[in-house]
Amino acid sequence: MGQWVESPRLIEASSGRVLFDLAESSWSIDVARWMSDDTVEMEIRRYPGDHSPAVFHLGVDCRHGVAVVSGEGAVRLPSLLSDLEAIYSRRRGR
Repeated sequence: MGQWVESPRLIEASSGRVLFDLAESSWSIDVARWMSDDTVEMEIRRYPGDHSPAVFHLGVDCRHGVAVVSGEGAVRLPSLLSDLEAIYSRRRGR
């Protein structure tokens, strides 16, 4: 059975600058809610779903270039993928 993976990429509309790109990863977005012009809340998951909790909540502050990862604190957007992978590894080991 196949599954759809919707890989998130966040691009600043005014400049075209990529804030983060998870397209070449195993991360998929389930929900994105814009809370303001600068802030978006996302629910993402990693395949395979062998971690708990299954969904990671991100609060992305585009203006300041940071994301708050549920239960983990803030990370800089340029290092988001590597930080998510580290969090995933820790949670998978629980």
